[in-house]
Amino acid sequence: AADFSVTAPPASPIAPGGSTTFQVSFDPVATGVRNATLSFVTDDADETLFDFAVQGTGFISGNADLQALVFGGGTLSPVFDPATVAYSLPLRYNFASVTVTPTAAESHATIQVRVNGGSYQFVASGGLSAPLTLNLGTNPVDILVTAQDATTKTYSVTVARAPAGPGDLD
Repeated sequence: AADFSVTAPPASPIAPGGSTTFQVSFDPVATGVRNATLSFVTDDADETLFDFAVQGTGFISGNADLQALVFGGGTLSPVFDPATVAYSLPLRYNFASVTVTPTAAESHATIQVRVNGGSYQFVASGGLSAPLTLNLGTNPVDILVTAQDATTKTYSVTVARAPAGPGDLD
């Protein structure tokens, strides 16, 4: 029954002869046909419980796409597209670090980021990463998306931190 949840409960009380609506969400924890029984208590003298069966078919997603990828401090080139995996991002000298906000296309996917071949760190979908420290020059940033079925996709962003210019060290 953990696969199903009432996300918008019915109104209460309901007048005699009246009706109400409610919403049930399905988020399966396993594949295949999933069943549950929903029960509502009533004050009807001859019906103490109102039960009905719900059913859904669970599957494991293989979607390792991002739907959005945003870097603090600059704009990706080319413009983000889930099918494109290589980008560049020029930044001025004063950016000693950068943050990433990746958003998964599918809610069960996990996301990790790293810079300069270092260790990956998990980032919540739609959440802000910890600051990624940048060296002067080229800094490869990898965003690894892992789908529910373990399919992976890596988006790579070459962040180019410019050397100090006039006014940068004042």
